[in-house]
Amino acid sequence: MKNVWIGVVSVLPEDGCELLSVHKGAYVNFLTLAGDEAEYRSKVASALAHYRLELHGLENVRLFTLSDNPAEELISIAEELQRDNNPQHVRFGTFHTFERVM
Repeated sequence: MKNVWIGVVSVLPEDGCELLSVHKGAYVNFLTLAGDEAEYRSKVASALAHYRLELHGLENVRLFTLSDNPAEELISIAEELQRDNNPQHVRFGTFHTFERVM
């Protein structure tokens, strides 16, 4: 049985990234169906490679629960993941960007 997992991922753009400018970094919630934390981390790593994002940090990895009082955006994503039941689907929320110090 797969459940929805969530974590806060800190990312930096790699060459060819179309989601972030070279001068920005971001924190974003990633959600996916997984059987355990290791599977969650593996799926997030694959998604980051696809979007040409470098993992800078991964925090608060846990089962998604409404008791955490998540934002409506995250509830909607979690419901979609459960409804579609696609084990390959990895979704992310809003990118909260910050200026990179170089």
